[in-house]
Amino acid sequence: MAKNMQGKQTIMVAGPYSAATAEMRATNLQALNRAGAELARRGHIPLIGVNAALPVLEAAGLPVTDRLMMDISLALAARCDACLRTGRSPGADREAEAIRARGRPVYERVEDVPPVIPLAADARPILWFDDFRAGDRFETGTLTVDEAEVAAFASAYDPQPFHMDSEAGAKSMFGRMVASGWHTAGLTMRLIVTGGFRMGSGVIGVGADELRWKAVLPGDRLRVVGEVVEARASANRPDRGIVRVRYRTLNQNDEEAQHIVATHIVLKRPAAG
Repeated sequence: MAKNMQGKQTIMVAGPYSAATAEMRATNLQALNRAGAELARRGHIPLIGVNAALPVLEAAGLPVTDRLMMDISLALAARCDACLRTGRSPGADREAEAIRARGRPVYERVEDVPPVIPLAADARPILWFDDFRAGDRFETGTLTVDEAEVAAFASAYDPQPFHMDSEAGAKSMFGRMVASGWHTAGLTMRLIVTGGFRMGSGVIGVGADELRWKAVLPGDRLRVVGEVVEARASANRPDRGIVRVRYRTLNQNDEEAQHIVATHIVLKRPAAG
C-alpha cells in the first residue's frame, strides 16, 4: 500500500502540556492525542513527545517538570517531517522551531496538514529522445504556494526575513512576504516531474539559461507550460540526445513567475526485446 501513497509524513504534535494540576495536564494531553488521531485519520504518523516521555519519567521517579521531558521531545522532533503546533507554550515552541530550523513545515491547524492521497496511475506516455520535436508543448496541473512551506524553506536555505515573516515582508521592498526564488524553482521542478514530459530516463538536467523570477506570494496558484526549443542527437554518445525545453511558471493571473530554458539528457528508445 505504501507504494501507492503520496505525502505520508511523520508529524510531531506540539502543544501545551505542563499545568498546575494533574487534571489540567490530563486535559492538555487529551487535546494532543485528539490532534494526533486526526493526523492518523489523514494518513500520517503522529508523534507526541509527552507520550514518549511520561512512562520513562514515571519509571525513573522523576517529576514531569524534569528537563528529560524536553530532551526526549526534541530527540523525536529531530526525526519528524513536519510539526502540528496545536497551541503555544515554551515547550511546543521549542519543538516547532527545531523542526522549522531543518526546513520542515510547521502547521498551526490540523486542517492545514495535507492529507495523504492515493497516487493515480500515471497515464502519461513515456517519451524517449526519438519522440521529441521542436515545438512540442505541455501544460502541468496546478499547486498552491503554502505560507508555512515558504517560511520553512527560507529558514533552511534562504534565511532572509521577508521570506520567513509577514511583518518583515511588509517592511521590505516587496511590501509583503514573498517566496525565495529557489523555492519557486523547487515548486516548478515538482510540477514538471509530476505533470510535464514523462522522460523515460528521468528529468535529468545538465544546465540552464535565461533564468528570471517574479515575486511569488503565499496563496499563489502555479502551473508550468513547457515547449521544446531544440532536440539534437549527442555527437559522441549514440544512445542519447540533448533536449532543450523552455519552462514558463505562471500564476493564477497568467503572470510569469519564473522563466528558464533547461538542457536535458534524454536516452534513445531501448532496442526491442
